[in-house]
Amino acid sequence: MESTSTGDRPVVLYLTNGSELMRVGGNALRTAAVDEALHRCAITTTHRVRCVDEEDCAHAAPAEPAAAAGIGQDAAFHNAYCSVAGQRVREVAERVRPDIVVATGLEMWRYLHVAKETTGAAAVLDLVNADSQLAGEIWSVLRSRPDAETFGLDDGVALRRVEAAALSFVDHLWTCTRLDAAALSALHDFPIDNVTVVPNAVTSPAARPQHSGVEQIVYLGRFGWFPNYLAAEFLIDELAPMLARSATPLPIVLAGFGPPASLLRRRLPAAVRLLADPVTIDHLWPDSLLAVPLTLGGGSRLKILEAFAAGCPVVSTAKGIEGIDAEDGVHYLRAETAAEMTDAVSRVTADHTLRENLTKAGFDLLNDAYTPQRLIPLVAGSLRRFTAVRR
Repeated sequence: MESTSTGDRPVVLYLTNGSELMRVGGNALRTAAVDEALHRCAITTTHRVRCVDEEDCAHAAPAEPAAAAGIGQDAAFHNAYCSVAGQRVREVAERVRPDIVVATGLEMWRYLHVAKETTGAAAVLDLVNADSQLAGEIWSVLRSRPDAETFGLDDGVALRRVEAAALSFVDHLWTCTRLDAAALSALHDFPIDNVTVVPNAVTSPAARPQHSGVEQIVYLGRFGWFPNYLAAEFLIDELAPMLARSATPLPIVLAGFGPPASLLRRRLPAAVRLLADPVTIDHLWPDSLLAVPLTLGGGSRLKILEAFAAGCPVVSTAKGIEGIDAEDGVHYLRAETAAEMTDAVSRVTADHTLRENLTKAGFDLLNDAYTPQRLIPLVAGSLRRFTAVRR
């Protein structure tokens, strides 16, 4: 199919998950940053893929290409496909005639296949995590818990088959971190030269917000996601009691989407407040400290980048800040246990100079590497290789 490329700007069709669930939190921030970068370096049409009857989609998903890849009907993401939405993708692809199709999220793999099959365009899959590896790590912790079914995960074997099916036809892969790039390349024998690290990014204000002190601790997350739920348990059961006995008995605010019933029913300590499904989190940043006690997870932590943008100091485990090129004692304070986190909170609260240095370094790091503008040369370089071949 003839391309409509103009000059050095390729024509790109960007497929994103248009469901209401994916319009909030980290997925929305990732999509927005990639979307902005694509529009700056390519002639981009963004198509939000969703069923017209999202709440009760009954449109059949064809067996191919899943069956050919040995993916069962019950595999994760097998049914993350609507034939009506797929036909709409086909129509949009035929109209746009892209050089390159980009899709964010493993759940979009079948729509990406449709667009590539329809147009012959190069296919770029933007993966937020090395999903199958992460699922296996989470399952090793979750499987012994009585509430395991609440989180709807498995050991990652089915996910690995889906990843393999997706990577069998894509031309290039984007990942959030070097760790994810290496993991996916090794798991699926995918050429590492065909992987570009496109980090998560958030929009930065023109100047670093200034705050007078630390009056509360905040944690942000989608609590239906087990790593975030586990972090919330730590904050409730371990950090809150220790803080209450310390010289800095600060309140803790847990803010996020989709808390399961078990969290909603919990009797929380007096110092802990659950803010479920907030319309905005902007009011939480002033005079707050972000605590990130994650022990499981993948990708890079948008909540930390948001804190850097908000001038908010960060205390985190090594896993919590994994994927961000931040240095302990410079951009954040590292703490792995409740005792270490209590001590770090006390230091940041009492020492204005330390707080100022941390927030300035975090803000500078964000602007150096993690804004949509910083993604433009990475995205442009990745797209350029396909445009040159097609011409």
